[in-house]
Amino acid sequence: MLFVLVPVHEGLHWVQDVVDPDFEPLGMEWYTQTCYNNSAWGLCRYTYPIEMPQVEVDRRCLIQEFVCYTTCLVLQELTAVGLIVIINKYIFKEIKQYGTI
Repeated sequence: MLFVLVPVHEGLHWVQDVVDPDFEPLGMEWYTQTCYNNSAWGLCRYTYPIEMPQVEVDRRCLIQEFVCYTTCLVLQELTAVGLIVIINKYIFKEIKQYGTI
């Protein structure tokens, strides 16, 4: 699940950088040596206007991280619930047909 969510997380950063008029996306990578050197599994690089104060950049980055992590958690939970429903519907139905556990 992690190997799916990291690209989704970085892709959400990319989308947010495209939507935000002050950030300009530059590049995106995941599972590279550069990522591991920065203690991350993925990186999304962007640029912003020099005159923007660092506090504003940090605030926007924090909001982006919150949105990306929340979205990934929701996707993870939906996937888990979907798998549980599929397992319950098909596998346990087969077990009940052929006898008890």
